[in-house]
Amino acid sequence: MQKVITSIWLQKDSTEAFNFYKEVFKDVKEHRKLELHHGSEYETTIRFMSIKNFTFMLMGNGPFELTEAISLAYLVNPFLNRNARSEIEDIYKKLVVGAKKIIQPLELEHPKAWIIDKFGLSWCIGYSSKIHKETLVMPYLVFTGKHHGFAKDAINYYQEIFPQFDLMQSFENKEEKTFISQIKLFKEPLLIGDDSFTKHFTEAFSLMVICEDQAEINSYWHKLSSFKESENCGWLKDKYG
Repeated sequence: MQKVITSIWLQKDSTEAFNFYKEVFKDVKEHRKLELHHGSEYETTIRFMSIKNFTFMLMGNGPFELTEAISLAYLVNPFLNRNARSEIEDIYKKLVVGAKKIIQPLELEHPKAWIIDKFGLSWCIGYSSKIHKETLVMPYLVFTGKHHGFAKDAINYYQEIFPQFDLMQSFENKEEKTFISQIKLFKEPLLIGDDSFTKHFTEAFSLMVICEDQAEINSYWHKLSSFKESENCGWLKDKYG
């Protein structure tokens, strides 16, 4: 069973979003659907779904705003996929329809783009010869604002907490003050980096660790939880938000 699952909480209905992503990406599957609080103001649908190799939980009608501080990265290796350019161009054309913001447009010279789609979910799409698969989808945590420059500290912090936290590779641009690392948390790929945005992490995007027993839950809880007021229904915030 997958140990770490990304949880995305949209402000809009998750059914509309699921149908949209099925049109954008080629390999989208729904594994399980739960309908909660039917007929009440808290009514929502939870979907466990996957895009390519990446399985995550999608919820709707949430109270929190998604920000570019956490994105989903969709990377294609051009050496393993001869249709990489056309695939990225096709995804870009579909994602920008109704998009809330285009942070970085797709250009011929720079085959990568950063988009906040119409549901508020941030996407980084492009090429990468550094990945060892044809396509890789994974969360991208960006340390911004008051936490800008703390990505390296956060990596060290998480390495001390989680028994399976492996640093794969890192890249740094000191002139642009950006940093990015690819890591694996319980064998699940993840990007962590610094950038100059002003918005921070919110509860709309979280990482869910599947624990074997209460002792394991307590161990992570005591080490991670830094804001008592944010402890609710199994959610917590660490010191980076």
